[in-house]
Amino acid sequence: MKCQSYDIKIELESFIDRLRESGHRITKQRTVVVRQILKFGRPFSLEDLSKKVSKIGIDHVTVYRSLLTFKSLGILTTVDFDDGPQLYLEFTCF
Repeated sequence: MKCQSYDIKIELESFIDRLRESGHRITKQRTVVVRQILKFGRPFSLEDLSKKVSKIGIDHVTVYRSLLTFKSLGILTTVDFDDGPQLYLEFTCF
């Protein structure tokens, strides 16, 4: 779901505000993961995201835990397909 006037910087600030309000730490790794999620602009899998951020030293477990956190906050939702990986969708404009 994208806003008509989508701006990654504004969305990143919204993600960070949501994390901070819920008492979560804002780490460099989480910020990089969020930035990459916003760049996708489409449903993505854990593997898609891990490949992108592993290039700068963020491991699979960190990505997985970040996705769980974002999902618990309602920032992301998942779609399950019987024959493929679970896909994540971001909610923007919150």
